[in-house]
Parts: sequence; C-alpha cells; structure tokens
Amino acid sequence: QALLIRFNTPIGDLAGLGHPDYGSRLHDLIGRPNDETTRNLVRLFTLETLRQEPRVGQVHHLAVERVAGRPDQVLVSIKLSPIQSQTPVNLVFTVNLEDTL
Repeated sequence: QALLIRFNTPIGDLAGLGHPDYGSRLHDLIGRPNDETTRNLVRLFTLETLRQEPRVGQVHHLAVERVAGRPDQVLVSIKLSPIQSQTPVNLVFTVNLEDTL
C-alpha cells in the first residue's frame, strides 16, 4: 500500500511538508501516446520510484505492457522482495495516460 501511495503522488506534491523528493513522475506521462517510448518511460519512472523506497530490497521482475482494449492505460507488474524478507511480493497497477479530470 505504501508503494501505491508513492506511485500515485506526483513528485514534489509533499515538498511543503518537508518531502520534496517523495512521489513519482508517472503523472508527467498523462497525454502521451501509448507507444514503446512512453512504456519505456513508465519503466524508468517506476524503477526511479522503487529506488526511493527504503523498504524495497530487490526488484526481481518488472513488466510494462498495454492493457487490452484500453489504449489509454499501461499495466505495470512488479515482483520484489522487501528489505527484511526473503518472500517476494507482487504488485500490479495501471498507469492512466488520459487525464481523468
């Protein structure tokens, strides 16, 4: 849950609370086409965000792919191990490329 909150918070939104680097850059991709370049940026921004999280020990797998029938969404699947655990955790979420407001 902590990772999902970090992914859904635009970087810099908590600067006023003393956390200028908290969040992710995934929101910067809104309005971009769902092409290979954008999906590579999703991958890069996801890895950047995972590196910020002190509870993440190792990322075993990261997949970024189109969502069937949803050209405005990218599916992110991550398999990682928390810092103090040998048991991997799976995390799956979508990145919306269309502004929903």
